[in-house]
Amino acid sequence: MNIKYLTPDTVSAALELKANHGSQAVWFAGGSKLNAAPTRSDAGVFISIDKLGFDRIELQGNTLTMGATSRIQELIESELVPQSLKQSAGYIYSRHLRNQSTLGGEVAALQCEAPLLPMLLALNAQVRFADGRELALDSHLETREEGLIEAIVVPDITLQTVSHRVTRSADGLRVVNAAVSVDGLGRQVVALEGVNTRFDEPTKPMRLRDIEGLGFSGDELEQAIKSALHAVDDICGSAGYKEYLTAIVISDLLNECRELAKGVA
Repeated sequence: MNIKYLTPDTVSAALELKANHGSQAVWFAGGSKLNAAPTRSDAGVFISIDKLGFDRIELQGNTLTMGATSRIQELIESELVPQSLKQSAGYIYSRHLRNQSTLGGEVAALQCEAPLLPMLLALNAQVRFADGRELALDSHLETREEGLIEAIVVPDITLQTVSHRVTRSADGLRVVNAAVSVDGLGRQVVALEGVNTRFDEPTKPMRLRDIEGLGFSGDELEQAIKSALHAVDDICGSAGYKEYLTAIVISDLLNECRELAKGVA
């Protein structure tokens, strides 16, 4: 197979190359997703975005903008990135992978196991495309909007957020990865990966919107969470186990985050 590797140095040149090559071309940065299953690419044209200046991490007021080619390890080491997002970045167990993988690649790959996405969803992250469009991350995950991702924008890094990830082993498959946020007005966001809300859909990162408007706690909240889930048996565990575990994890996170939000209200 004849493979082309193109290295444009402007956004306009990159977009023109993609338009010219169409579906035969893919964007290329760290390569951790394009070079490994299950997202390995058979494309004949790879368009590098490393020279486009998408590697900056900037904070203006409370708004954090993280360039698409920022490496995951750079997020962990940046003084501008909130601790909750650093924690989620650390869920990518291998430092080698964190040095290779990019933030844009983690979002664009749309994998069922995506350690950063629940926390980004909880932070109300926006996806900024190089052509000027901006789309809420949860909408992007639903519509699978195509385009060159320039940055991920977190509108307010002061939002109270917590997360928890349960795995079979330190570097093994996750059973559930959940994150929640609560703002000063009590508005909640609940996000997770690892467990479905529909029997007929593949597992994917998502918001659990049916739970976000609920104000109760305890057994009532756990039962409501279980009712919103439709897990399936797989290598990570039985459906019943995953629904039970997810209900406990999200209930505990919501209780913790509500208390944190009260402390700064």
